[in-house]
Amino acid sequence: MGFPPAEPPVAQWLASGALQKADTLEEPARLIDVPVDVLNRTVKEYNACAHAGVDEKFHYAATIVPSDTGTKGGLRIDAHARVLRQDDRPIDGLYATGNTAAAMSGRVYAGASTPIGSSLAFAWKLARGAPPSTPSPARYCAPTPPPRSPRAAC
Repeated sequence: MGFPPAEPPVAQWLASGALQKADTLEEPARLIDVPVDVLNRTVKEYNACAHAGVDEKFHYAATIVPSDTGTKGGLRIDAHARVLRQDDRPIDGLYATGNTAAAMSGRVYAGASTPIGSSLAFAWKLARGAPPSTPSPARYCAPTPPPRSPRAAC
């Protein structure tokens, strides 16, 4: 049978800046650094194809199957992907990203490819130069407690 997924904390994501909402197409174009006319043209082309019932440009399909796409645990890291000890000091030379690191979204599933995106961002950051071995001022990923078993109350 199973249990439905937890509702994502949209209000928290909006407040933190991790998620942004826009009322016009011009706003997200600025947020993702895409020319406004390009985004407007793409949306108009997509909508025209949808209205016509003919997909002349957007020919993509995906097979979606049940699978694990991420973990809700893992190594705690700082903003430089350095693995943290229990006292929040980084372990020299040890880095983690993606499914090996605690998810930036905690126990909530933010969407497909979240671990891939964080891995790409941290890899790019590390390729530009590893941070010095100094104490970490703040944690990036907080430890997440294990989920309660639905049978725990039995």
